[in-house]
Amino acid sequence: SWFAWSWMPKFLRRIPDDCRLRDAQNESVSFVQQMLHHGPGSAGGAATKSAARRVLLVSGNLSVDVRIRRQLMLMNAQTEVCASGSAALELATDDQFCCVIAPAVLPDMTAITLIKSMQQAAPGMPVVVVVEETDVADAVRVMQAGAHAVIESLSLGSGLLQYVAPLTRGN
Repeated sequence: SWFAWSWMPKFLRRIPDDCRLRDAQNESVSFVQQMLHHGPGSAGGAATKSAARRVLLVSGNLSVDVRIRRQLMLMNAQTEVCASGSAALELATDDQFCCVIAPAVLPDMTAITLIKSMQQAAPGMPVVVVVEETDVADAVRVMQAGAHAVIESLSLGSGLLQYVAPLTRGN
């Protein structure tokens, strides 16, 4: 046992520390999940976990979609993916979705067109727009059109927690 560790470089001897770090990260993910479902005042288990609601995701950039789905999975939100704005309009008329997440530019329309059409097809349906590059003027136009939120793709984690997590809980 001593011989096996004696010849090994120091950075390789630290593997158990890295394993402990991974365990700490898993515990922090569990803590975030608990906070999302029970709220900040709960110590765990006392509050009743409500059923997760579904989120409609309009596909845009594949890498951004994967990150969004990963965040939604941490929130225990089910995700339905569609390929275009018109498909989102057809699906969103169903009451089972708590919000729509869409990129700023869709294959068949812009986010502003989607928001205005969504106001007709499913009044009150929150639309969260994800932008690749922040252009303040475009973000203002999207918000003025009635978007629930505009999230920059670089800050997806915090943006989804702030704007989408309350919707998935029904708040």
